[in-house]
Amino acid sequence: MGNTTQPAALTQGSIITYNHTSLQKLSQLRDLCVRVRRLGVKEGLIAYCAQETKLLPDRNSQVRHQEIASREKIIASFSYGSKNSGGTCVLIPECTIQTLPGETWSDAKRRVHASAKARLRGGYASLSTYLGDTKVRIASVYAPSHPHLRTSFYKALSPLINKKTVLCGDFNCVLDPVADLQRSSLHPYQNRGHVELAEIITKNELFDVHRHTLGDEQEYTFHTATAATHCSSRIDRIYAPEALRALQWDAKVDHDTSRHKWGHTAIKATLTEPEGERGSDLKSISEEVFDDPTVKNEITLAWAKAYEDHPPDTHGHAKPYHLAKTATIKIARHATKVLKKKGRAHSKSSKA
Repeated sequence: MGNTTQPAALTQGSIITYNHTSLQKLSQLRDLCVRVRRLGVKEGLIAYCAQETKLLPDRNSQVRHQEIASREKIIASFSYGSKNSGGTCVLIPECTIQTLPGETWSDAKRRVHASAKARLRGGYASLSTYLGDTKVRIASVYAPSHPHLRTSFYKALSPLINKKTVLCGDFNCVLDPVADLQRSSLHPYQNRGHVELAEIITKNELFDVHRHTLGDEQEYTFHTATAATHCSSRIDRIYAPEALRALQWDAKVDHDTSRHKWGHTAIKATLTEPEGERGSDLKSISEEVFDDPTVKNEITLAWAKAYEDHPPDTHGHAKPYHLAKTATIKIARHATKVLKKKGRAHSKSSKA
């Protein structure tokens, strides 16, 4: 029998996403796996998502990559691009994998390892695991840097994302230029693909963890400069499902992981189980109401109205987002009260 002492309900830890520019040398991948293992032990790192790995795609190299990860007690999913471009991966420390009832730790490790998916020629890698009682798929995405390739990329990505996906990556476009873009050039920003990405996020009810933390503040993850111009943007992001909003999320730039002042910086999202009043408030909403078509329609209209009354181009992203979120909670609480009244009425009639 395998060890069954691993956490039974993981509700706190962290997720990191970072564009490394290259992990092609085996020593670079080895150093990263060592760091991921240590972070898993030290602070409960749940998953590490890396983009633009440029790992060599030949079969012998792929075997070496898995051997390196396995040696450091890491479960890995690698997606390979061409020899010198693309590539992404998800790394999960074995020590933070939770077991299910009746499952040994060995069973749990095999389950996570068997869930590995690699698609889109180095653009998508993922692993499934549990956060609390919710099964999620943690995906690492690297969107093409060339604007004309992004639209087709996101159309191909769409079927791979659902309402229980934690979506991490370098998206190479921003959804809110006012809040997430600062540049000196007067030429139009090459933001192609943002419409298709926004559709994925909206359809699957995901929320931007970093923006959720920042509110109206600005913090950028990618910096470039020439002699004449500079550009700072927030193209590296983590999206989480509404099913996990009950957990307390906090995301920020992770300077401990990032290596350079210019280029990409890492994003680290920390999640904890809410305590006190905030947790009690969230528990007052029944999840059943979100399956009601009428409630779904009311929430959709509330979000549309918030963004129509306060366009992000003029008000920024945070204001309409928080208005829509407040309206959603109000609608859900009212629907929960109605549902409870119906339940009590049904109980009385049954007893009669």
